[in-house]
Amino acid sequence: MNLNTIINYLGILGIGGILGILIKSFLDKRLKEKELLFQARVNAYRGISGRMLNLFNELDLNSLPEPVRVSRIHNLMSELYLVGSKNLVDLLGDYKKVLFEFHNELEEVLKNKKKDETKCKELHSQLAKKTAELSI
Repeated sequence: MNLNTIINYLGILGIGGILGILIKSFLDKRLKEKELLFQARVNAYRGISGRMLNLFNELDLNSLPEPVRVSRIHNLMSELYLVGSKNLVDLLGDYKKVLFEFHNELEEVLKNKKKDETKCKELHSQLAKKTAELSI
């Protein structure tokens, strides 16, 4: 038997009176706030997750200057930072750090025709691992 049911029974019996009604409305309000926050998190994650987890694939990001690229990535992730849980925000921070390193290294490879692509491959594998962590 949960607390809500007990308060309902007390109200029915007349023992709870106004105090029972006040406690119930307070608990209902908190439950509704948690539901709304959860729905906001689900909608934000559903709307951005596919695109965000494939950011290392987007060639147009590499054609942009670094400040614009960083700003665009921050803009994409901003809603998740606002409504995400602490754990999700920490995972996103790690993902974003590796993503910036990957794009900087990729830009060097493309512009300077750098022959050694091993660091890009390492960063790509790290991104794949971070994507798996975020997808769970």
